[in-house]
Amino acid sequence: MRWSSLLSVWCLFAMIPSASAQTAPAVLPVSSVEPSIPRINSLKVRLPYRVDNAGSAGVSAVELWVTRDGTNWERNQRFDGRSQPITYTAVKDGRYGFTLVIYNTAGTPGQAAPKAGDTAQQWVEIDTTPPKAALYQPKVLDGTEAGKIAFDWQVTDSNLADNPITLTCAVRPDGPWLPIVDRGANTGRYVWTLPANMPARAYLRLQAVDRAGNVATAQTPEPVSFDFSEPRGVILGIERADPRP
Repeated sequence: MRWSSLLSVWCLFAMIPSASAQTAPAVLPVSSVEPSIPRINSLKVRLPYRVDNAGSAGVSAVELWVTRDGTNWERNQRFDGRSQPITYTAVKDGRYGFTLVIYNTAGTPGQAAPKAGDTAQQWVEIDTTPPKAALYQPKVLDGTEAGKIAFDWQVTDSNLADNPITLTCAVRPDGPWLPIVDRGANTGRYVWTLPANMPARAYLRLQAVDRAGNVATAQTPEPVSFDFSEPRGVILGIERADPRP
């Protein structure tokens, strides 16, 4: 059996059960602090909308108002109301609030333009920056922990997901990558007990995902040796080295 096939089997035996999703979605809800605010990993967003209480003649204009802090509002765009959905392009990461002002055919707004303190109809946190991730050289343990590999890492991000860490292994630097830990906690360390008959060398990789779906990857530049053998030499005898006279 080829080493790559063996690695596929043994890494799967080592997998830690967890959520089955492998690809982070582009939009994820914020955790318990602000569950209604989505996070999106794109500067360009779309806002589908509907118009309530319009007269039989329809509407004459729709305005999109934007705020960054709930205090300062500015009109971003005005159009005839026949475009659906609205597209907005942010200049940078951060929080944005949106409110629509709709005008009837007489040119009268259904509500006044938003002012300081007014609640936005929709908030979003735009985050296009992946976490910062560093995977330190994995350590082959010995003594009472012989047969184990210690992963040490550092991952930081202001919007880090609850269980952001995935650890994988591969016999080649370009994969295929097989799971060791799937969506684990950001503890900074994981000790992996190697399966029996593990190939002698493999690449190890860490990935960290934030709430917006941005992924950071850190990988060992060279394969890690899993050789736990303890070679010893045995002298078989002794004989003369120079020619006989």
